[in-house]
Amino acid sequence: MTCAVITYTLYFIFIIIILTKYASIIRPKWILLACLIGCSIIQVSSRIPMDVFIRRLISLPDFLFHLFGIFMGYFFYFSSKYIRSGIVVISIMCCTFLYFKGYDMWLHKLNFGTFKGIVQVKAEIPVFQFTDKDGNIITRQDFTGKYVIFDFWNSGCGVCFQKFPKLEEQYLKHRSNDNIAIYAVNVKLPRDKEGVSFEIFSERGYSFPTLQGGQQEEAKSIFGVDVYPTVIVLNPVGIMVFRGRMEAAFSFVESELKRKNL
Repeated sequence: MTCAVITYTLYFIFIIIILTKYASIIRPKWILLACLIGCSIIQVSSRIPMDVFIRRLISLPDFLFHLFGIFMGYFFYFSSKYIRSGIVVISIMCCTFLYFKGYDMWLHKLNFGTFKGIVQVKAEIPVFQFTDKDGNIITRQDFTGKYVIFDFWNSGCGVCFQKFPKLEEQYLKHRSNDNIAIYAVNVKLPRDKEGVSFEIFSERGYSFPTLQGGQQEEAKSIFGVDVYPTVIVLNPVGIMVFRGRMEAAFSFVESELKRKNL
């Protein structure tokens, strides 16, 4: 988002310069309209080769921030000294929020359906079955009474493998707490041979437990998992309360345990 913040500043300064130079001979509103249209043409033309709509949505905050920079520069030009100070403060706050948190929240919304991961409409998860490394069937009833963290992954997901050390760290941190259960859940790809997920973790020396979780269609229909990795949290009565990124999931569970003094 560094580019968005820099471009916001450039557009902000650009329209002030244009207004200073041409406002006496061209109506300011036409200058504003021309800048907005020009910015939009540049943004749209740069996205034409992208045939996947979701990729366009990923950069939507960047585009909106460009337009926002033009509007704020326009209002700055016509404002009094005191109002201008407020515009500068608002600009700094907005850029700071976008850079440190806003864009991550937007990506979370695109990938997981919520800005922070907390599931708003809470419902009991349908019946599901996983398999452990010994071939035992694991069902929803086996997790009753504790917060369960499922890290859904597949063998073709590079980011999933990058996250496993973090999962191992969290597992070692919480494994003595009977109120938490942590599992890596492999979603099988058509090319995967039987038991490949258990082999992967055995070779890498991870200690967190892993489960075989069926096909991608099952993960999507039961848990709403559409991208990988996705971390799901079930509460002690089997209701999904979180779906999103790993770091946010553990922060959520830790806050819940602290709130309940567990």
